[in-house]
Amino acid sequence: MKKSIYYFGFIAIVFVFALSFSSCDNDDEGNIVVDEGEKSRLYGRWVCTYSKTYVTGTPVYEQEDGRDVGAVITLNSDNTYWTSLPDIGSEGTWWITQSTTETSVIKYLKLKDKWGDLISVKYTFSGYEFRFVGDDGNDNHFSYRFRKSDN
Repeated sequence: MKKSIYYFGFIAIVFVFALSFSSCDNDDEGNIVVDEGEKSRLYGRWVCTYSKTYVTGTPVYEQEDGRDVGAVITLNSDNTYWTSLPDIGSEGTWWITQSTTETSVIKYLKLKDKWGDLISVKYTFSGYEFRFVGDDGNDNHFSYRFRKSDN
């Protein structure tokens, strides 16, 4: 009988540890990784066609032919990226997550540069266009539109 109590106690402790370690992941705040089909839509080279940057709500840059237009971001299938966008680290790793509310699903693209800085942006697709919006945590907010490039 005493062995049974120890055995069940041991099983309970193992179960608690397994639950606590399984909740640690790349994703934050209960987000789940989006399926491979969704992820594969992002693979490739994307060219910026529109950019807008705000600082505390005041437009700083809003250009369709200017600062970031023509910049490139390449999202590779091995979860690495390279970009010429000036506000994002030039290379690093990427992944996607999603958060579900009662009324919608919000999708996030996460970019972690080689120095460990993390940018999390909301993204959407519209036809052949990929858009994302986000901020850098320092009152700078941005919005980008990209088109897939064959080059």
